This record gives sequence, structure tokens and C-alpha cells, in this order.
Amino acid sequence: MAREAHEGKAWLARAGCVVLGIVFLRLGFEVWWVGRIHEHLWVQVGVAGLYLAGLFFLLASVVKVDHAKLDKAGFLALCGALAFYALVTIRVVDLHYTSDALLFVHEASRLSLSGVNPYGADLVGGYEAFSVPYYVQTPTTSGGIVTNFNYPALSFLIYAPFVALGVTDLRIVSAGFVVALLGLIYLRAPRHLRLLALGILFLSSFFLAFCLSGFDVVFVFFLVAAMVLWKDRPGLAMVMFGLSAAVKQTVWFIAPFLLVRLWMESADLPRRERLLRVARLASYSAAAFAIPNAPYVLLGPKAWLVGLLTPVGAGGDTLVPLSQGLTVFFYTGAAQAPTLLLALLSVSALVAALLLYWRFYGRLREALWLAPAPVLAFAPRALQNYYEMFYPVALVALLSTLPPAWEDDAQEEAPA
Repeated sequence: MAREAHEGKAWLARAGCVVLGIVFLRLGFEVWWVGRIHEHLWVQVGVAGLYLAGLFFLLASVVKVDHAKLDKAGFLALCGALAFYALVTIRVVDLHYTSDALLFVHEASRLSLSGVNPYGADLVGGYEAFSVPYYVQTPTTSGGIVTNFNYPALSFLIYAPFVALGVTDLRIVSAGFVVALLGLIYLRAPRHLRLLALGILFLSSFFLAFCLSGFDVVFVFFLVAAMVLWKDRPGLAMVMFGLSAAVKQTVWFIAPFLLVRLWMESADLPRRERLLRVARLASYSAAAFAIPNAPYVLLGPKAWLVGLLTPVGAGGDTLVPLSQGLTVFFYTGAAQAPTLLLALLSVSALVAALLLYWRFYGRLREALWLAPAPVLAFAPRALQNYYEMFYPVALVALLSTLPPAWEDDAQEEAPA
């Protein structure tokens, strides 16, 4: 069995080389296509480097070497490739912001640094300032567009220091979070799975683009950090979860499932101690969420609450339904349903999922991290980036279910 496990690990490490090679070649072609290579020598050099890296890892996969030892080289090469891709996107393609989400974050950062409460301000000026295309603006059923800040405060506070330093394009900050996210996955994955785990994320031609065009990668980073820390540092993991929830509302749907998990994992404690442990750990998340939001709650509680609940019509105007998922029929007009009905279906699906999670906890333990899925399935607005941002989450959840035989042993960890 030990020999079979060793051979299996070696094969997975080799497969990682293949996947990483494919990723480099795909990134190379994308940059070649949009990077105006005839005008920029540095882009030509970068494209050549991407193709060289792609060919290297493809050829390495058929050579008899210890492929697991290529993990550091693969990680560094991929980080460099992503940084180059982001630089080309920002400096050469120069489409400015291709998402109103990053526009709101930038404008809110600027306002907060000027002493203005972004939740009480109209952000419409940012549309013109950052040349946001009309097709990525968020329309409302009254014929207008969303112009108020509608995310938790950490979404812009995490970017505000960079705005203060004079950064004019926040996509470069998002790119930094992509690299940091890869670092978490690199540390979490067994050595023989690192190249495969890192490469598989970028087989989607949209994942990286969505990471750069918005700020969702920030909540994903904190959420993955919570998953990585869960086993050994549950308190810190709960802090990370709270920070993730302080970035975007999507994470909120995970909270009740997390309480169930905390309860289930404390089964060996007396009831009173069990309740105290759950309450203590939950308070860490609550504090991590509250601290960045508290100043804006105090400045204007109604404006803050309306902002966060804008997606469900709290601002007095309903968002135009837009779906790239199961509710596509209602967006296209093929079927009719009130937005309220779809919202109720989303809540019902979430409650049903929570009950199933409680009942079949042993089988569904790691499924909690994907708890927003039932909501997305029936939500009036369910966009592609909502789904793609959970690729790293699903990947780390999968790594958490590895059988002991597939984890690194002490001999393998030492030289890593």
C-alpha cells in the first residue's frame, strides 16, 4: 500500500506539471491577443517567457524526475505570470474598471480618506471618473442605476491605504490578493498536489479576469484563510471568517452552518461548556465584523443598513433581475415570477440546506463553505463571478478531505 500511495503521489505531481503547462500557454495566448505586442518590447519578452514556462512544464511531465520538487519553481513562475498578466491588463489594455464594484470601492476609499461617510454619499461621479462601461453598471427597475455604497466597510477599508499612497488603479491591489490566495493554497496543499491545485484554478479563462475586475478575491482570501486555520487555530479561523463577512454579504449565508459545525465539534464537552465554546468562538467573528463597520454604523446607522441591504431592495428600488444560473428563465422573460418569490425560494433553499447539514453532518461537514450555493441557485441576480469566486473555496474544502495516506509525511515535509 505504501508503494502504491507513493506512485499515486508521483503521478499527481506529474499531472500538476501538465495542468500548469496548459495554464502558462493559455495566459501567453491571452496576452499575445490583447497586449499590442508590436508596440511593447516588454510585453513580447513576457509572452515569450510564458510560452517558455508552458513548454518547460509540459516537457517536464514526461521526464523521469521528482516532479513534486518543482513545486516552488511552479509557484514562483505562476505568481510572476499573474503579475505580468495584471500589468498588461492595467497598462496596455487600459479598459479602466470593468466592474462597478471596484468603482464603488475606489470612490468610497477616496471619500473616507476625505472624512466623508461613503454610506451617506452619492457615488455617481465615479462612473465618469473611472470610465466604467454602461454594460457593467447595475440598473434598477425604476430605470436608474445603483449609486450608493452597498458593501460592508472592510471592502473599501482594505483598499483605502493604497488610495492614500496614490494608487490610481486598484486592480493591482486585487492582483496582490490573488498572489496571497495562491500562497495559502500552496501552504495547504500536500507537496505532490501543489502544482495541480495551483494550476487548476486558472483553467477557467474568466477566474483571473473576475479577480482583477472586482474585490471579491479579498473575501475569498479571508475565507480560505479561515479554512486553512480551522483545524489548528479555530479562534483565529473565526476571526478570518468575520473579516471575510466584513468584506461582502455573500459570506453571511455561511454563518448558521458554521454555528452548527462549532456545536458538532464540541460534542465531547458538557452542555454548558459546549455553549460557552460556541459563543466564545462566534464572538471572535462578530468582533472582526463589527470593528471595521462600527464607525459607519455610529455615523449613520440607517445609511449603513440601507447600503448593505440594497441588493434586496432596502434603498426603495429593486435591482433589475440578471441571471447566468438557474433563474435565467426569469431574466429572459421565458417565465414570470415576482422578485419576492425568488427571494423566498432562496431563503427556503438555505433553510432546507441548513437542516440537511444538521441531519447529515458527518457526510456534509466540509460543505458549509459552499453554503451560498442554494441562495445563488434561486437568486434574482446570479452572475458568473459569484460562482467562480468559490473555485478556491471548493478546492481547499476538497484538500481538507484528503485521506491520511495522501497527505505529506514527515520525510516529504522536511525538504519542502
